[in-house]
Formats: sequence, C-alpha cells, structure tokens
Amino acid sequence: MLKLLKKLGAEPLSIQLGTSELTIHNQKTNIEQRIAYADITAYRFSNYNQTEELRLTLKNAGKIKISVNSQLHNNQGLAELMHEFEHRLAAHQELQADQAPATLREKSFFEKPLSTVLLAILSAAILYLAWMMYRSPKPIQGNAITSIGFYLTYVAAWYAARERRAAKA
Repeated sequence: MLKLLKKLGAEPLSIQLGTSELTIHNQKTNIEQRIAYADITAYRFSNYNQTEELRLTLKNAGKIKISVNSQLHNNQGLAELMHEFEHRLAAHQELQADQAPATLREKSFFEKPLSTVLLAILSAAILYLAWMMYRSPKPIQGNAITSIGFYLTYVAAWYAARERRAAKA
C-alpha cells in the first residue's frame, strides 16, 4: 500500500536555494520553476502529524505548496530546507531593503493565539465529559473515547508548535 501511495501521490522534487531565487525541479515531469525571492509576498511552514508543508504566496496572487510526509519519504523533511530558506531570504531582503517590501512569515494555526483559546475551551469540555462519565452509571461510550483521542491529538500539535509560538517572529 505504501508503494502505491508513493507512486500515485508523490512527485519527486529537487529544490535548490540560490542567492536571489528558489528553483523547484519536478523530476517526474522534468519541469523547472524559478521563483525570485522578490516575488514571494509571504510564506508559511507547518509541521503536523509527520507532514511538513511549505506554502509560498506570490505577488501575482498565486500559491505554491510543497508537502513532505516523512512516513512515506524516508524521513526526508523540509525543516533543514526551511532553516536555509529563511536564512537566504533574510540575506536577500537585507540587500534589497530599499527596493521591495519584506516577505512576511505567516503563522500556522497552532502558532496563533486562537489555538490557545480553543485549547482552553476543549480542556474545559473534556473535563466536563470526564466528570459526566464518572457520574454516569452507564459504561464508557466509544464516542467519548474518540473525543478524548481528538483532544490529545490537538494538545500534541499545540505543544509541538510551542517554540514557534514563543518566538516573536
């Protein structure tokens, strides 16, 4: 099944970072796309459930998404590429500071304050659910256990984003 998913769903990409542009080469179709750093208005990097995604928003209102699932692709992630991308983008922006507006880094959902508010609400709901289960003479229902599972998944994702949330970037 994994081989089928790799074959049908994945397109092997080669990504090269230059001093003024990002080059994406699709090795399956042999198409190369060059994106100047000056054409990128915003970018967002998210890492959730072993899937990393880099989304670039371009000046022409287009969007490019690059996703990597480390389970399917032998732990080849985007984290190191992102570190280098941010370094090269910052260096490019220093050189072009007077000519173009700075590229913004968009926050992922779990980096936004709303995620913490939602965590508090979900925590209260789970505590209420646990209290109701404790008081009920009936056995634990499957839906309640599924709800707790979804809550724990949310907590794990929220916790994983703590470093980015704490950064003032």
